[in-house]
Order: sequence, then structure tokens, then C-alpha cells
Amino acid sequence: MNATPRPVATDQRGIHPRLKRVVNHHLQHSFQRPPARHAAHFRTQVLERLNDCGNALILDSGCGTGASTVALAERFCTALVVGVDRSEVRLAKARARRDIPDNVLFLRANLEDCWPLLAQHEVRLSHHFLLYPNPWPKQRHLMRRWHAHPLMPLMLRISRRLELRTNWRIYAEEFAASIELHGNFAVTVAALSPHQPISAFEKKYLDAGQQLYCVRAEAF
Repeated sequence: MNATPRPVATDQRGIHPRLKRVVNHHLQHSFQRPPARHAAHFRTQVLERLNDCGNALILDSGCGTGASTVALAERFCTALVVGVDRSEVRLAKARARRDIPDNVLFLRANLEDCWPLLAQHEVRLSHHFLLYPNPWPKQRHLMRRWHAHPLMPLMLRISRRLELRTNWRIYAEEFAASIELHGNFAVTVAALSPHQPISAFEKKYLDAGQQLYCVRAEAF
């Protein structure tokens, strides 16, 4: 995390010309892969905590070492804030933090598993955050970006409010365009200049003088 990050290098000059076709395809063909068996602990722990506290649920998808999850829990102190990451190494660092509020839950899972599980149980997130890193910058990488993934319709189904942060303008614009193609959301894209970085990645990009972008979407 100490190396100075380079600006995103890409051969793409604007929103991908295939984005609309890809999104429309996913809207017509639902995501079919069943959640992995080992993801059942995610469903059990989240639903049990929700039943116990009855609070709003906030998801920090790809939480890494947990700084953003802790920051969100302090901001939304009456909600259950769940930080999800696929790396046990990163989550071990998250759980070792000394500043974890009581309303935080860290869980290991693939997002491809936990989003469908929430949808199956008709769970609706009060807020959903996707915070750095996110670019797959080469033009041929479109299908690896979340907004062109078959799971995008499910991600939107479970989210009342969605916020993405990125250091690549095209990624932000594509993400917003994808949401607009799905409909039922008011979407904004704006440059971001936070006074207090929400994570180590955000701090690194700010320290390097890179422009950050934020996409916010709210269901009608």
C-alpha cells in the first residue's frame, strides 16, 4: 500500500460501445448459478443478526481490511453494517482492529454468492457501498466490471441506495449508465473530494493527487 499508484491506463476513450447490448442481455436472462454451499454461513449470520436487532442493513461489498466498514458503522450507528470480502487474510486484519463498533459484522464470502442469497430472502439493503479498487481498464475487460456482470440486476434489486467510488472516470460513467438502463433509480455522478478518506485505498489515491469519482443511486 506504500507505492504511489499510477493513473488508470486504458485503451478506452469513453463508455464502452457494447455496454447497452450487454446490460439488455442480462436483463433478459437471469443469473442462474446457485450460491456455493459454504456461503450458507453468510445467510445465517446476517439474517440472525437482523432478526435480533431489527435494524437497517448496510453492506460494504469488498471491504478489504475493514477501514471503510468501521467508518460506515460510525456514520450509521443504528444500522447493522456488514463488511464482506473473499480474502481471509484481509478479513483477519479487519477483525484485529481495535476500533470495531458493536454494529459491525465481518464475513468471508464471494459477492457472487452473497448478493443472490440476500435476493432469495428478499432482503433490501438500506445502503450498499462498493469502494475501490474496481477498474478493469482494458476495453476487452468490460465483462469483468460489475456494471456489465450478470449479477447487476440482482445487486440493484437488493439495494435501496447504492454508492460506488472509483479513481477512473469512465468506470463511474459506465456504472451510472448501466443503472439508468436498468431503470427505477435516480443516478448522479460527481467528482469526489472527501475531507476524511474512508479507506487506505482512498487515502492513497488522494495523496497521489488523483481525481476521485462517486456514483450515487437511489431507488424511486
